[in-house]
Amino acid sequence: MEMPPLTPQLVATLGICIGALLLFLWNRLAFEVVGLVVLAALVLCGVLPIEQALSGFSNEAPLTVAGVLILATALERTGAVDMIARAFTRLGAGSELKLMTALIALTIPASAFLNNTAVVAVLMPVVLNAARQQRIAPSRLLIPLSFSSQLGGTLTLIGSSTNLLVSGVLLELGQPGFGFFQMTAPAALMMAGGVVYLMTFGRRLLPDRGLPEDEFHVPFQELESALVVEPHSAFAGATFQQVRDAGFEALKLKAIRRASHEGPLGESDPLRPRDLLIVEGPSDALKRADRIGGLHFATPRDDRDSPGRGELMVMEAVVTPRSRLIGHKLRDVGRLAGSDAVILAVQRHGMHPGVPTAERALQPGDLVLVEGTRRELIGMQRARLLLLATRVILPRKQGRWWLATGILVAVVLLTALGVMSMPLAVLLGVIAMAVTGCIDPADTYERVDWGVIILLGSLVPLGVAMQQTGAANLLAALVIRATSNFGPYVVLGALYLLTSVLTEFISNNAAAVVLTPVAVAVANALGASPVPFAMAVMIAASNSFMTPVGYQTNTFVYGPGGYRFTDFARVGAILNLLLVVLAVLVLPLFFPF
Repeated sequence: MEMPPLTPQLVATLGICIGALLLFLWNRLAFEVVGLVVLAALVLCGVLPIEQALSGFSNEAPLTVAGVLILATALERTGAVDMIARAFTRLGAGSELKLMTALIALTIPASAFLNNTAVVAVLMPVVLNAARQQRIAPSRLLIPLSFSSQLGGTLTLIGSSTNLLVSGVLLELGQPGFGFFQMTAPAALMMAGGVVYLMTFGRRLLPDRGLPEDEFHVPFQELESALVVEPHSAFAGATFQQVRDAGFEALKLKAIRRASHEGPLGESDPLRPRDLLIVEGPSDALKRADRIGGLHFATPRDDRDSPGRGELMVMEAVVTPRSRLIGHKLRDVGRLAGSDAVILAVQRHGMHPGVPTAERALQPGDLVLVEGTRRELIGMQRARLLLLATRVILPRKQGRWWLATGILVAVVLLTALGVMSMPLAVLLGVIAMAVTGCIDPADTYERVDWGVIILLGSLVPLGVAMQQTGAANLLAALVIRATSNFGPYVVLGALYLLTSVLTEFISNNAAAVVLTPVAVAVANALGASPVPFAMAVMIAASNSFMTPVGYQTNTFVYGPGGYRFTDFARVGAILNLLLVVLAVLVLPLFFPF
């Protein structure tokens, strides 16, 4: 394959691609903001006219994703997903192996038809509760939950937003999009291989981080908090060592902050009223310290026990990757979420010692202790703080689960049988959910991740620009030069591996939109069908196993499982390589070159 000429538009497109990848790696800007920067750059650099640059928002991918997210919200709110959770509890009783088997058996089919991130969000508190009851370390179960949800998301077109995005990019490139079940057979064989690995050799590689130790299901996690010495505290005048000897041995002193700015102070210095103690310890020890001895959580307000607020609850939660609280200091999160709830403590891998909790900025995957009334916790949940509670917080529309399930089944059948296009079927499904009362429109607007919709709409034109300027052909030529001597099977494997590695470090949707045009160009250069190559990109981008930040579900389970960064690489690296081999063997069987 000959190299295309290096025109100004081609160079600009490559520069925009590299800049976008760097911004995604930098991870300081929201993904949708990066997408809008890409969109503006394509227009300002003269790569695409404004009309074509905005065409991504009329593409079926973002519109369909929005509809699918609404359908998933309806299933969650009507209690349909809760039935899956109850089935897991019944089927998994008895042993770790039975629990893992039930978990995988229920997660995979649920993730094929619902957003896999939503499935993990609903099932994770149930898994933690089951682990506590059966005395099993959550770290033995949460990686299988995340990985199986990703494997299940590859089975249908609506299982993952990445699937819909790749299909949408293909349509923009003049290729046929994917059918609803077109990927099911090969993806099912690859999924089966992944499940066998997770249940056998992969299970041996899962870490054991200890049993859940308290009602919050934390497996010996250390949370950081700030405690204030009250004026009438029994510990005023005592040293922190004496505090520890009085029944708080689990607490570790990180720093003492004093209004007079004296310092540094240590465990042997007498404590004064209003001293701020930066401490670290398990959540039960922090709760006891807040209730006795005149040590109280340092919160942004002093009305924690004001009359009329209602019963206060303390729960653990995970900061989700799409939470609007990310990057904001803990003292500001209640205002941003429109809630009076406060974050009392935080746990993060690699946190810097001695920084007062109220000054810390939240990051994805942070494990936090949040206090508030039921209504206030609902506000935090709507800000995409995932509460690790087995009880229901958000109000449910009970009794309509069968109606919501029936509507989803109708959407799937109408699409799969070719009666109507997927966007139309999804639109009619959303209307049916609203008319029958399965969803509340106002709440739905809050629950849909509009950032994903903006990201998809802004990235689709990048794929078009790569094809029109020859950037995709240039990258395809490089791939073919490196692998063509070994035949199309090796080219297919190299493309899958490249996508898989790229997905570990940037947005899976970004990796898919950059490499789908390359897959089409590679197929054209080889005189082959683009379907197996595009399918490889789609499946690889939907499966991210080697880092806790490569996919949202990995980030969800990172803190509650007590995992280390390397745990994902140890379990996921072999799984990634296994899927590369399976992709090379399976995809050409169903979609010949």
